[in-house]
Amino acid sequence: RLHVEHYGLWGDLSAIIETRLYNCRNIMTNAVGEWFYNGLNYHSVHHAFPAIPYYHLRQAHENISVLCENGGHPLPTEIGYFHTIFKLAKSPVYIHPTNDIRTEPNCDTVS
Repeated sequence: RLHVEHYGLWGDLSAIIETRLYNCRNIMTNAVGEWFYNGLNYHSVHHAFPAIPYYHLRQAHENISVLCENGGHPLPTEIGYFHTIFKLAKSPVYIHPTNDIRTEPNCDTVS
């Protein structure tokens, strides 16, 4: 679960709140999945505002999503954990030693 919510979204943005909101993805799932993960499928809100209790994460996500969409930067969101796993597996990314994100590994720098 953690890998799917964070994979490929590394980096610093202009403000800490933006970094927390956009360095992870939200996974829309059914009520059982939401219950099973204690609402942590709304991962951006959890990162940005960790004091929000799990039972308020859905409402907070809805409110914050509207603000982000109105600002022209929607939150990273996918539908379903299994769908997202397969989608991410089709285009792997690697963290280069310089912290650049690359789609191809650089074997020359591995020690």
